Amino acid sequence: MRKIISKGYMTSLINDMTNMETLWIDDEKTRNKQFKTMLKSGECEELITLIRSIYLNKKERKSFGKKSFKTDDEIMQTAEKLLNEEFGVILGIPPEEVPNYIKNHIA
Repeated sequence: MRKIISKGYMTSLINDMTNMETLWIDDEKTRNKQFKTMLKSGECEELITLIRSIYLNKKERKSFGKKSFKTDDEIMQTAEKLLNEEFGVILGIPPEEVPNYIKNHIA
């Protein structure tokens, strides 16, 4: 367990989301191992990297008519849940309202 991040730090993460690095490993086993390690860390930066990386890869695969990887989708859902719960506590809003908050506040 770790302390919840500050509201100021959360705001800076939201503002920097579109500029954050992504990570993609072509080998599925290696990628899943790395992504699960990042997920277990619980660090917001790691969760955002996971979500962005999987989302962008999913979008690219879809443009080529390919399906996304089931394991990646599950990892992304877990990462989103963790991030939404933490941000929800910080903001005092339900976790399901966090994605709209983020969309409205991205720089």
